[in-house]
Order: sequence, then structure tokens, then C-alpha cells
Amino acid sequence: MKVRKLGLIQQLPADRQLETLSRGLELLVGNVTALMVSLAKLSDPDTQRGWRVLKQLCEEESAKCLILLDYLRIPRGRAADRSRHLKYFYDHFVRCLYAEYCWIRPSTMENALGWVEQQRPSLYLDGPNDVDWIFRNDMIQHREQAMYVDYVEMDSTPQWIGPEQIEVAGLEEWQIPSRIIELVLCMHRLRLFDAANLATIEKEWALESLDPSVEWKHVEAKNRNVLRAAASLIPNPTKKEMECAQIVADEWLFPLGGIELSQRTVDEEELRRRQAEYGIGEAL
Repeated sequence: MKVRKLGLIQQLPADRQLETLSRGLELLVGNVTALMVSLAKLSDPDTQRGWRVLKQLCEEESAKCLILLDYLRIPRGRAADRSRHLKYFYDHFVRCLYAEYCWIRPSTMENALGWVEQQRPSLYLDGPNDVDWIFRNDMIQHREQAMYVDYVEMDSTPQWIGPEQIEVAGLEEWQIPSRIIELVLCMHRLRLFDAANLATIEKEWALESLDPSVEWKHVEAKNRNVLRAAASLIPNPTKKEMECAQIVADEWLFPLGGIELSQRTVDEEELRRRQAEYGIGEAL
């Protein structure tokens, strides 16, 4: 068996690609749904550690769904961009990025691109003077600290860190909904992961080449076009399905396909030189 072979999907005929993607999306949602049952049983301060780890897993599985949909929102003629984007399916950082992305409200593609670039550095400076300390990328740090105990060096001071340091007694985080999980489950409820609707998504974006000036209303209009086409599979929508349609229209954001999303390695020595310019520490 050879794992991590999602790239092979590009070798399939168009209809087989959509059928295969549909099957994968159904399996991902099935996994999220099953894990959510377990997650609900951990909604208690005494089980918050397991709850946090399981929620992270649910969000990353949901992120995989949006990564696959963004693959379809890249025009077929951009095969290299499509190939690169499929690799993000396996990237922990990119999956975390997608989960956080669902919380922002970019008004233009430029806003979305700017936000992505702000998240990508592996290290950054911060503190009272903006340069006092060197921090690791927040998304990766939060992900790993929620799961693992590690011995780290922070500003030349070795120390142990672990999950207990991000646990706050009495903070009922489970009362805060996860936007990415909610969005993906709504998409599934509206049958957007059926092969026919995946074809609609691909066709809707087939001629697009988003530039920074594209506004949110353009994306929202495309979301509603997809929803109208999908409505034929749900002739008598329930109140919940109508609510889901509004969520998808409002919260399925600008495509991230074709954009460099991987974590950008930052030279720690360069950060220390910048600190030295402000009289903090010593230049290496």
C-alpha cells in the first residue's frame, strides 16, 4: 500500500474525478460526524483535554473538505496549481489555516491574501515593544501544545510545556461553535458533496482568475448560484436546510486555491538581529 497518493486523482477522467472526490468528502463528513458524538461526551471541565484534542481533529478533517472544494475552484487549465493544492490535504499547518480562515470576514481578495501572509511565518517577534520575544507560529504552537508535552527553549530558557498550560478552569470552550465544522456539515446537509453538485461548483469557477480587487459580493453571488443549482435535489427544504443555505452563502469565503499556503520558514538569527537594533539581546 502506498499512502498520501491523492495527487493520482488528477489522472482520472473528469467524471471519475468528481465521483472519487464525492466519495472522499462523504467519508470525511462521516468521520467528523462520528467524532462529534464522542466530542459531545467530553463537554466537561474534567475532560477538556480530550475534548480539545478531538475538536482539533474534527476541524482538520473539516478543513480537508474545504481543501478539496478549493481544488475544484481552481480552473482545470491551471494543472500545476491544482497539483500543488492537493498536497495541502496532508499539511497540518494548512488545515489549521483553513479552520482559522473561517473566522475572518475579508471584503476583498486582497484582504484574504493579506491575512494568509500574516499567518504563514514560522516565527515572529512580539511583546511590549513589538520585538521583545520570539514566538513560534501561533496555529502550530496551539495545535501541538494541546496534544503533547515538550521540552522547549524560549529566549534561551529551557522549560517544559504541555496541555495544562492552555487549560483554564471554568472556561467552557465547547459553548463556542466551530465555524469550519458548522460550514462543512451545512454543505453536506445541502448535498453539495454529491458529484452533480461538485460539477456545478467546478463549472461556476471554471473561468475565474481572482485578482486582489475582487470583492466579496462576487464570491457570494457564486455561492448562491451553486446553492440554487443544488436546491433541485432538496425540493422541500426544512427550516434547518434553509438556515444552512444562508450559512454557506455567507461563510464560504474567497478560494485559497492556487495560493502559496505552506508555512514560511523564518530565520531566527535575522529576528535576533532585529531585536539587537532595539537594544534587546545581542546580535548573532
